[in-house]
Amino acid sequence: KLLHLYDHVLISEEMGICKPDPALFKLVLLGLNCQADRAAMVGDLLETDISGATKAGMRSILVELLGVTNPIPPGAARPDAVAKSPGQLQALLEAWRQDMI
Repeated sequence: KLLHLYDHVLISEEMGICKPDPALFKLVLLGLNCQADRAAMVGDLLETDISGATKAGMRSILVELLGVTNPIPPGAARPDAVAKSPGQLQALLEAWRQDMI
């Protein structure tokens, strides 16, 4: 139900490189001809999604859509934002898109 919010969706296992390797994120950005500061990673795992995106220089949104709060341990990569509902995620993505225009 959230796929319409994204310009592109890629599955790391299909790319042959696993998260949180920043090379995966950089390869995707290269393939999309997109600069890291103009892209956002939306994910639900700090250790892989948020960490890898941060190391690649991307913005990140941690999703907590099932009511599960993920405490951020000391030293962990911190997301740029947290979305607790599909509406909140959509609003964040739209606001960021407007910032890039």
